[in-house]
Amino acid sequence: EIRFDAIMGALEDILMSDDFASAQQAFCKEHGGVFGDTEENKHEYHDVFQKYSQLMETHIENRLANQIPARGPTSLITRGADETTGDVFDLLLGLCDFAEFKQMMLAFKRGESLGFEVVKEPAAAAAAAAAAHK
Repeated sequence: EIRFDAIMGALEDILMSDDFASAQQAFCKEHGGVFGDTEENKHEYHDVFQKYSQLMETHIENRLANQIPARGPTSLITRGADETTGDVFDLLLGLCDFAEFKQMMLAFKRGESLGFEVVKEPAAAAAAAAAAHK
């Protein structure tokens, strides 16, 4: 249970990091021009989505391995998938969803923010604040 919480905390840190946001921004800048706001999904969109998924997966795996080196990221999937609910899991699933990806690319093209916000449970937020003041 403690390890699972540590992994979830590390994932939250990774997803909220400037480094992750920069990687997303750079990808959107490079590939955003490909997308148009139509219902039709060109084959090229799926190719770009595959590149994005691979880039984000590699980014998360590398950062997670650096923060929690004893076990690989797959332990999160095999051990805690049923236990994982909430914003972090939703963000991870969103990285694998083509429709959300396309909306993100179109939002970027319109100049909208790509920022994510993870809302912590009140007890978790209080514990994090207390730990930060020690």
